[in-house]
Amino acid sequence: MRHRIEGQEFYLIVCHSCGISFLIPDKHDDSLRESHETFWCPTGHDMSYTHKTEEEKLRKQLRETKKYAAAECVAKTEAYKRAYAAERSNAALKGHLTRIKRAKGERP
Repeated sequence: MRHRIEGQEFYLIVCHSCGISFLIPDKHDDSLRESHETFWCPTGHDMSYTHKTEEEKLRKQLRETKKYAAAECVAKTEAYKRAYAAERSNAALKGHLTRIKRAKGERP
């Protein structure tokens, strides 16, 4: 919970071990959330923010989306190559069949 005291923003933290409430500057709280560093309550219990920030979640989602898009691009390229090879193979077989028919005296 955020509090404003004499123009400065503070964040209220409650220790998970002893239940004591204390305030830390808002900017310091943001820094701790981003870095996931350990900090201590006034009675010495250690605490840290272990949950990922929204920015971290979005960055991970972006990495996964880029990875998926790259894999899709590779898959489409491979499918195009296979289709092109099949088309060329079909044309070669058609040409070979035409040569066989001509050799037998048939009209293609």
